[in-house]
This record gives sequence, C-alpha cells and structure tokens, in this order.
Amino acid sequence: MGRHPAGFFQCTGCGSMQTEQPYWLAEAYADPRPLTDVGIVARSMDLSMRVDLILSMLGVGADAVCLDWAGGNGLFARMMRDRGWNVFLHEPYTPNFYVPFHSAELAGLERADVVTAFEVLEHLPEPARDTQALFAFDPDILIVTTELYGGQDRSWYYFGEDNGQHVFFYSRKALELIARRHGRGLITAGSMHFLLRAKPRHCAYGMAEIRALANLLGDPDRLHAGMMERMSDHMRHPFRHALRDHQDILGRLQAGEKPA
Repeated sequence: MGRHPAGFFQCTGCGSMQTEQPYWLAEAYADPRPLTDVGIVARSMDLSMRVDLILSMLGVGADAVCLDWAGGNGLFARMMRDRGWNVFLHEPYTPNFYVPFHSAELAGLERADVVTAFEVLEHLPEPARDTQALFAFDPDILIVTTELYGGQDRSWYYFGEDNGQHVFFYSRKALELIARRHGRGLITAGSMHFLLRAKPRHCAYGMAEIRALANLLGDPDRLHAGMMERMSDHMRHPFRHALRDHQDILGRLQAGEKPA
C-alpha cells in the first residue's frame, strides 16, 4: 500500500514474524478483486493437479467431504469438482462466482474430511485464534500453503507491502506447534504443508501412505509426472463430472432453490 507505517515483531518462542495490530485491513480489502494476484489461475491449476494426486494417494474417496476454506471466488473448488471431488467453498468476503450451489453455508457443512486453505494463513492477524476455525471442521487432512519465514530481510516479496494483506509469517516451528496442538503431524514441502492425523477417523490412509506421500513430495520430477498422468486421464472425458453438477443445479433451480 506504501502509505501506512507498520511495526514488525519476531516471536522469541517460534521465530515467526508478524506486523503490529493491522489497523489498515479494511482499506486493504476494500476491493475484493485480486488486483495484484495475477497468478491466481496458474496457482489454482497447479494446486488442483497436486491435490487431486495427493488425495488419491491418501485413499480419499470421491464421496469424502472436502472444504476449500477462504477459497476466494471458488476457482479451485470448481476445478476440483470438475475432477470428481466433492469440494465445497467457504468464503466470507469475495463473491462465490464458480460454485454458488456448493458453498459450505448452503450445504450446512459442519465437518469435512479434508480442508484446504491456500494462501490464507498469512492473512490471519491472530493465528492461535483464527486457525481454530479450520480445525472446527475436524478434518483428517488439512492442506495449507504459505511461504515459511526464516530471517528474510525487508526485500522478501512475501511481506507484500504493496497490498498490506500479509500480516503473519510462519516459521516451520510455528506450523509444528499448531499441528501438535491439534493432534496432527506435519509434512512440509516448500510452501505446501500437510497437517495429518496419524490415525484418521474418516479417511482410509495409514502410515504407509503418509510415508509414500513424504517420499513423493521430495521427488519433484515424480510428483510432476504423477500430476500430468492423472490430468491426461481426466482430459479424455473432461466434462463428465461438470455435467453431473450441471444436471444437479438445473434440478435445484427448477425446485426454486437460490444459490449462495
């Protein structure tokens, strides 16, 4: 934003960095459009391919309830539904453009087997409090993305001084503490982080699948090959799952139901 002075403070316990109480957030979010986030489409495509492969590896069924928390306009959720996953969107600020009939609120969602929160955590001014909302859905699998803080100087692009929306910058230790507090283990691969129950309550994975996931995440070439193979399979019949949603939505409209 370039016009608000802000103090930055480093936690002596976990090494994370945060701003002072962000008094500028109302201005920072006044326009819900992703004006500077020009990577939103490429990121959604990449994440949908990654998550599709990872959920299949972890034995998550097509009927499992998945929630994209603070998922913006719903583009990622739409891409995942097009791949056959039962994904709903929770988004309190940005209009739900792509999945208006599959919002968490319209579905009355109270729990989810899988929760995703991409490029969200760094926006939360009170992580200890705000992350409770993610775990309130009692997921076996929580997948988040955020860049890790490790002493970078002011030139680090992730501080996002141009838009003022990034206010907390997590160390790996901080994510480990959050995972432990909620009875999960942590797997980290770059900016992608997995908080998993060792003994899932609803999903079908075990320690063998967790180890296989960790190994795959450590082999970018094999990960990319797996993503592309599944995408190639999907593109043989790209509209199969979208047509199912289309028929469902038509029926709901004819019954007088209103979208979110």
